[in-house]
Amino acid sequence: MTHKERLLTAVNHEEPDRVPICAWYTPEAEKKVLRHLGVESEEFEIPDFSRPDRYDGARQMMDQYGEEYGIMGGLACTLFELAWYLLGWIEAARVKRDFGDRLTLWGTVDIQEVLPFGTPEDVAQEVKLRVRTAGQGGGLILSPAHNIQPEVPLENILAFYSAAKQYGRYPISAA
Repeated sequence: MTHKERLLTAVNHEEPDRVPICAWYTPEAEKKVLRHLGVESEEFEIPDFSRPDRYDGARQMMDQYGEEYGIMGGLACTLFELAWYLLGWIEAARVKRDFGDRLTLWGTVDIQEVLPFGTPEDVAQEVKLRVRTAGQGGGLILSPAHNIQPEVPLENILAFYSAAKQYGRYPISAA
């Protein structure tokens, strides 16, 4: 499956081959990852979605193309924004239980404590928990709950991707 197919499958609440992942970085965190990968920033640049003009572009894309891809256009953006903020305060498993048949969860991985201050093992356990509680049946795009910040250790960023690869294959077990 391509990444696009994986995303569209998850949004349609079907199980792709694995949980799609997405992560946005601050420019400082982006440089840290690119240095680790041996890529010069000038060669390859990840879009900075933390800038309001980039976010507005994403919103316009959702409004313009949402219906074509089975998403409810502008309403989906409103629900997306609401879910984005609420998932920081409401347990993802509860949101999945109550709205998982109608709402795709994007995020769920703790950026306040686990990613910046936990160990790589803590990050792996957080990813495992989120995949197992919110990934069953599709409807999950695994991602940090917000941009990865500069204080997140590289080891934790790598643990996020490694754990997603390890635990994110369908079918997903609840155990």
